[in-house]
Amino acid sequence: MKIVELEFHGPFAWLPADDAEFIFDVEISKNPGIYLWTVGTQKGHLAWYVGQTQTSFHRRMKDHFKEQMSGSYEVYDPEKLAEGKRVKIWPGYYGRKENRRIPTYLDEAPSLCEAMVELARITRFFLAPMEGDKRLHLRVEGGIGRYLRDQPGVVGNFMDVAFNFHAPWYEGEEHLELRITCPQEVRGLPERLVL
Repeated sequence: MKIVELEFHGPFAWLPADDAEFIFDVEISKNPGIYLWTVGTQKGHLAWYVGQTQTSFHRRMKDHFKEQMSGSYEVYDPEKLAEGKRVKIWPGYYGRKENRRIPTYLDEAPSLCEAMVELARITRFFLAPMEGDKRLHLRVEGGIGRYLRDQPGVVGNFMDVAFNFHAPWYEGEEHLELRITCPQEVRGLPERLVL
C-alpha cells in the first residue's frame, strides 16, 4: 500500500482578508496538488468542492475565479452559505441547459453581481501540494470528495453532489493510504483514508 502524506495549508482567499492570505501572493500557489473550496461557519469550515491541478494552484484558481465571476459556475446565496446551506440563486452554464443562456445571465447579472463579489470574499481555500501523475491526483481528489459527500448531515449535504468524482481505485491498482493534516478544522475531513 502506497502512503501519501497530504498536508493542507491555509486558509487562503481570492481577496486579501484578516483571516486568510491572498492566494495569488503565496509561494505555495506555485505548486500542483489537491485543494478544497470551503466557507467558514460557526462550527468550522465546510467544504463544498474538492479539486486537483497538475499545473499550479495559482493558475487553476485564476481560471476558477474567471468562471465564477462570469456566471459559468453556480452562484449561492452568501449569507445562507455561511450558515452551512447551499441555496442556489444562479444555476451556472454547465449541465442542463434550462435558464443558462447568456441573455438570461445578462438580464440577471446586476442582481447577481453583489452575491458573486460576496462569495469571492467569503470563500476560503486549503491547498495540499502533491506531485504525481494525473491518475494519482484524480484518485486523491475523488476519494476525498466521495468521502465528504457520503458523510451524514450538513457535511455530506454541503458537498457539490453534481460533481462526478473519479474512481479512487481500479482493479490491479495499488491501494493508497492518505494521511491528511490541515491547520484548521474542515468538518468531516478525515486524518486517514484508504483508497
